[in-house]
Amino acid sequence: MVEGQDDKHTVWQLCCRDASRFCGTRSGQDMEVALTQQLTSFLITEAGSRPELISSIRNQVENSGIHSVGFLLDADDDLEECWDEVIQGFSRTGLQLPSRPHPAGTIISEQVFTPRVGIWLLPDNSSRGELEDFALKMIPPEDAVWCLSSKYIEGIPTLERKFVPAKTDKAKLYAWLATRREPGRVGAAIGAHDLAVDGALCQSFLNWLIRLFG
Repeated sequence: MVEGQDDKHTVWQLCCRDASRFCGTRSGQDMEVALTQQLTSFLITEAGSRPELISSIRNQVENSGIHSVGFLLDADDDLEECWDEVIQGFSRTGLQLPSRPHPAGTIISEQVFTPRVGIWLLPDNSSRGELEDFALKMIPPEDAVWCLSSKYIEGIPTLERKFVPAKTDKAKLYAWLATRREPGRVGAAIGAHDLAVDGALCQSFLNWLIRLFG
């Protein structure tokens, strides 16, 4: 369960990019077939918004027809407030969450509960932010366009900026994404190999997915 379409596309492209982690050491057409089979039962559903995702928690957790369910949310401006909302969403399920999210992604697995439940707060379960802050960690350090995109945003006079200071990095990311083959989409940049998936944060997220759905 994810908030929106961008989150859905990003998760899908991450799985496709790291296909060997999901499908073993196969290659070529065998890899494509194995990946398709593996992800056929891995359904990514858009809730539409954080409140709608949280309101769906009880129905998802009480669905005995699925093996595991994960919830991917933006921490936004206050990680503690977001986590409190998640805890409230789980309050009627009888499932007890820790007081804080696990830095490597929270997973709750108890025999009396089906399915296994996972929660990831973007970007890293430890700080405020959203999908774009997660994507920023995937820009290769040697990328020449990133420097130009950053300078462009920094060069906009303060009085001409329509975004709040806290969204400056997000503006820089979208300036960078505007130069891609499919402008403005994080998932497309992952699929085009413009964003790297071998960084610590991205690998931690993929490890969480594998532990949850493996």
